[in-house]
Amino acid sequence: MEYEKLCGVYHGGSRRQNVALTQEDIARELGVDVRTIQRLKKLQTLSPELQQLIEDGTVKYTTALNVWGKLSYTEQLQLIEELGQEKIKQMTQKKTQQYIDEKNLRARM
Repeated sequence: MEYEKLCGVYHGGSRRQNVALTQEDIARELGVDVRTIQRLKKLQTLSPELQQLIEDGTVKYTTALNVWGKLSYTEQLQLIEELGQEKIKQMTQKKTQQYIDEKNLRARM
């Protein structure tokens, strides 16, 4: 998270400063829950292409975390290419998970 980088927070604590700044400190300062900070950090591990779909409103961040986040970087890109932005936008979290599950089942056959 950009705010954490500015404050020198890595792995939950500061490595650059004598004053330790934790995720809890950041959450309190921003007025959000620690889980929100952790979710935002997790979103940053997704492919840039998927992050853009989240920013555009094509993919909800909860779907990105719960479904897309379980895929590798390559799998994320393949799925984006395969489905296309319009189809992705129409799919619910459940439908996205079902599609991935069916695709994985076909691949094992």
